[in-house]
Amino acid sequence: MESSKCTQATSESKASRAKAPRLLFYCRLARIQAKPRRGQQRRLKAVEHDVPVIMLVDDDIDIVEVISRFLTDNGYKVESFSGTAEAMASLETQKPDLVITDLMMESLDSGFVFSRYLKENPALRHIPVIIITAAGSQRGFDFRPAGPKDLEAMHVSAFLEKPVNPRLLLAKIAEVLGKASGGS
Repeated sequence: MESSKCTQATSESKASRAKAPRLLFYCRLARIQAKPRRGQQRRLKAVEHDVPVIMLVDDDIDIVEVISRFLTDNGYKVESFSGTAEAMASLETQKPDLVITDLMMESLDSGFVFSRYLKENPALRHIPVIIITAAGSQRGFDFRPAGPKDLEAMHVSAFLEKPVNPRLLLAKIAEVLGKASGGS
């Protein structure tokens, strides 16, 4: 995403929706958009079968588009879904390396329900989950985990609040995928 597109997205979004978290992500994304280093593009194509597949589940199409493009530009394959039912159905035929899901979609706890579904299914429990949400401490609830025990109780590997810092998202993905594959 070029910085001019960031400006267009910002002014269009302000006029039509006025959702500040989305705008912040767009602008941060535009500033750190990674350009492939020399040889990187060729290397990615050569090992495309080894590219981690990330399932992205969020009912906000703008968030899905921005995060999908950002992750794709950074070497990941992204399968996106607008709800948990659609994502669950796809798990019958495809197994992602990682799931990133919003917390509140069809219901206040859709992300937690989805992550619990994954962890209770023997064929899927190895798939790590990252929850992203704009409702970390809204609506009278504080969903933010205090530590590793809370993450375990939530059935997730990580919890990030929107607006998601793109560098933090990439770092968390690398950390979670490293742990899932037996690294660090």
